[in-house]
Amino acid sequence: MAAAALAVVLMHWAPASTRPASIANALDRYAQGDRDALTSLISDDGTDHRAFVAKFAQDAASWIAAGKTLNPRRPLVASTFALDAANLLAHDWDSGRRLLAWGCGALRAEATPQPADKTWELAFVALAEGHHDDALLLGSESALTAGALQSVQPRSGRPDPGTASLISEIWEGHLAHAKARFPDELRFRLAEAVAIQDLAWNVGSIGRQITAQSAELPAEIPSNYLTRLAAAPNTKSSAVAEDRRIAELRRTVSILDALIVPGPMLAEVHLYDGVSALRLGDRTTALQHFEDVRRLTVERRLRYMADVLAGLVHERSGEWSEAIASYRAALETVPHARTPATLLTAALLRSGQSADAAEFAADFLRAPDSDDPWDEFWGGDYRLLGVYLEQLRRALP
Repeated sequence: MAAAALAVVLMHWAPASTRPASIANALDRYAQGDRDALTSLISDDGTDHRAFVAKFAQDAASWIAAGKTLNPRRPLVASTFALDAANLLAHDWDSGRRLLAWGCGALRAEATPQPADKTWELAFVALAEGHHDDALLLGSESALTAGALQSVQPRSGRPDPGTASLISEIWEGHLAHAKARFPDELRFRLAEAVAIQDLAWNVGSIGRQITAQSAELPAEIPSNYLTRLAAAPNTKSSAVAEDRRIAELRRTVSILDALIVPGPMLAEVHLYDGVSALRLGDRTTALQHFEDVRRLTVERRLRYMADVLAGLVHERSGEWSEAIASYRAALETVPHARTPATLLTAALLRSGQSADAAEFAADFLRAPDSDDPWDEFWGGDYRLLGVYLEQLRRALP
């Protein structure tokens, strides 16, 4: 009893920064621009935060209801707090995606979307793309997301509020209602194609030998792939499922072609359209899209990706001189980048230029490390997340 009383006294007299923060108090502070309110409640310590998510969902809903008349921005504050927390939980995405889903539901409960709500939706997409959580974006009806809903259903009893929000989100898919709320925002349509491409990365790989390097590259689906699967007894059952997945990949061409309109996204759309053409074996169309990228933009990462991908297409056609020239062009844009350097070395060796390959490899190994936009590109809009979060924080006070 004495120890318990002493603990109460010590907590009462402890500095405010060391006391356990309530969710309502943290939301009040966060609304005034104090991001430390977030880190006082939660940290990416490698533990499971689902109990926190369940409590946050309940307490934040009460906080919104208690003060929304005086501060109509409370749903945006709580949803942005949830999004910021989800971003913080890099090692507990299972809890992070529940926070995101709850935040989306809180905003959708409002009758009229506000301008900042679109920024929040864009940030949601960026964070989900960074985690390659394509099921969260596309929903459970896609041929590529089988089992996504069952994986989050509780084994027994009613789901907690965070899990219930996640089930609802995966059932419909975030992009479906993001597009419905903001039909003029083209980045949501682009995100749909990007998510399908990401989910379809391994489509066409049955029976193909995969190495560590080839696993990082977008593979071309052979024209006889489905026929070959259907003819072999051990893969016949996979042919129907693969056919549906390839149909989804083909659908990205229609989505992207519809986005080829003048505007700031045009070069980026051509780049993703080229990726779909490359995957589907349409090499001529792929090369045209990559050339369009170079013609339309000076943006470093887009021109770099167009050159690397064009090199892959030329290489697969046995056009070694063109492939080597494309890889060298990528290295002019981003010197010492790992992906084109590796591909260039291999292309020089395979085309019989072993002395040039050895000289280039030696020079590359002596060069300082460089960034490589290759991996960042496959994360979609994740690179923009910091921009979106900063815009949201400025919209709160």
